[in-house]
Amino acid sequence: MHVNAGAIIKSIVRWTVAVGVFVLMLEASARIDDWVTWDAPLLGNYNEDMLRIGDSLGFHNRPGARFQKWVIDS
Repeated sequence: MHVNAGAIIKSIVRWTVAVGVFVLMLEASARIDDWVTWDAPLLGNYNEDMLRIGDSLGFHNRPGARFQKWVIDS
């Protein structure tokens, strides 16, 4: 039995591309869900560090900042 190496490579490339597209779609879906639900940035980082800001006086809460269920009132 002779195995065609070109067909195997083509199949591996096809599956790799399919898995890559699937993972990208999962990430896009999660980012769109966070954007709709929490008003998160689509392309930037979104974590609890967004609640605080540092300046010459030190770290303090950012007025009106939101991260998922947490909101800074002042």
